[in-house]
Amino acid sequence: MDHRPMPLGTSELLRLAQAGDRGALEQLARVLWPRVRRWALLETGDAAAADDACQEALVKLVRSVKVLRADQPVEGWMRTVVRNCCRDARRKAQRAPRPPAVRIATDDLERAIDLVRGARSAVDAFRHLSVRQREALDLVDRLGLTPKEAAQELGVAPGTVRALLHQGRRALRESLLDDPEIASLVRDR
Repeated sequence: MDHRPMPLGTSELLRLAQAGDRGALEQLARVLWPRVRRWALLETGDAAAADDACQEALVKLVRSVKVLRADQPVEGWMRTVVRNCCRDARRKAQRAPRPPAVRIATDDLERAIDLVRGARSAVDAFRHLSVRQREALDLVDRLGLTPKEAAQELGVAPGTVRALLHQGRRALRESLLDDPEIASLVRDR
């Protein structure tokens, strides 16, 4: 017989944290971290900006823990906080000067340039998808979840995830093929 304690859900952890249990607050942050990180990456498309937004979102969780409603899922509130932190990070990044270009050491400079252009085009196309399409593509294509598992994660029907995947992939394909440089790379192969 297994005597290990059952892991607490976010609602229970929130109640304990509101009662002053710092360990519960730390565990709540640990439980939420993977989702917060994924949401921030999907919103920003940039690891450094996502890290900044994640840290800011977790600071807001700590500061707001006493006023949150324990009878409502903390994940929904946290998703909104992450979205707002990412929006603030984007505004801050637009005001900041751009870093110097990275040098690529390779014998085939043209290929390296093509790869960088292709990657930029792909990231730009991905950013123009809806948040739901990005989430579905991330869960299924990058993390390897099935559409049914992704549907559970997103709180939607599996058919909705399949539709989001179809629409997102089609939009990416069209966007990339509309780019003359990318289209020429595809034709040259």
